[in-house]
Formats: sequence, C-alpha cells, structure tokens
Amino acid sequence: MRLTWAQPEDLVPAELVALREQGAPDDELSAIERVWTQAGGATVLAPSGASATPASPELRAEARRVLDELQGLQRPSADEPDEWDAIAALLPAQPEPSVGDAAFDRVHGAWLGRSAGCLLGKPVEKIPREGN
Repeated sequence: MRLTWAQPEDLVPAELVALREQGAPDDELSAIERVWTQAGGATVLAPSGASATPASPELRAEARRVLDELQGLQRPSADEPDEWDAIAALLPAQPEPSVGDAAFDRVHGAWLGRSAGCLLGKPVEKIPREGN
C-alpha cells in the first residue's frame, strides 16, 4: 500500500478537479481527460489520495506528460498571489503574543506535570491494578 500522493498517476485526478474549480476551459480539460482515460488512468481521486497499486511504467510516463499539459492550463490569479510578500500582505494583523508570567506559569506547570507523570508512571506501566 502506498501512503503518499508522490506518484504522478495519483496527482492527475486532483489536478483535473482543481483546474475545473479554477475555471479552466472545459473543452481543453475534457480533451486531456479523454486521452488520460484511454491510457488507463483514473479520473476519480482515490479516497486515501493514493491508489492501492502502483501504475505501469507506461501509465506513469503518460501521467507525467498529462501533468505537464495540465500545468499549461493554469492561470495566475491576482486574488491568490504566489510570492510570499504578496501573500503576507493579505493576512490579517495578528496581536503580539502575551509573554507574561501567567503564560510561563501555565506552560511550566504543564511541562512539570507531564514530566512527573511520565517518570513516575514508567515503573508501574502495564502492571494490572491487582498487582503482579
């Protein structure tokens, strides 16, 4: 079982959906999707995001070609910038975090409690309440 979308054949269905949502021309998308389907590729994203079995080398090569073609349909959006400075400019202002004594006391207390519980619990871990 594969646990990642790192394989090109798993990315194609997601890219088709994303481009449709972004308003890419449906006639161009449908033509690419038809070629992908005829090659044996899936157009529905697997529930886990990764297909259960690896694709053949031929299908994987076709997926790479299709992804390159789909990338050509992407259009930049003024509403969704790509550069960090432009993205940061759209973020709402955040208040400065409080670094007062109360915050320190809470974190310190939580850390001490966790440390003590882990340390003192180890010797009796997995021993039933009735004892040995």
